[in-house]
Amino acid sequence: MFSTCLIILVLALSTSAETHKAKSERSARATSSALCLACEGAIPVIQIASVFGSSVESIVTVVCDVLGNLHDTCEDLVKKLFGLLEQGAGTGSGKDICARLGVC
Repeated sequence: MFSTCLIILVLALSTSAETHKAKSERSARATSSALCLACEGAIPVIQIASVFGSSVESIVTVVCDVLGNLHDTCEDLVKKLFGLLEQGAGTGSGKDICARLGVC
């Protein structure tokens, strides 16, 4: 289950990376939308990972290392999500949490 969630997140973030490479304003909106979806998808993955004792670094390695120029954005997002969830501030819908992070 954990591996399946990570694969889904990688695919969502990969789509975001491809969209990010486009130069038009439309692709910028699509990138923002893709990052929002990726953020929402990352929340259950990070929750599961934390239950199994996975570290931020292990999630970054599995998910973010495949994203090329979006690696830093992904890494920052994963760290912020881990922080929110550890503080108990990660309650509410995925969209609400990601909106608090300024991604959605």
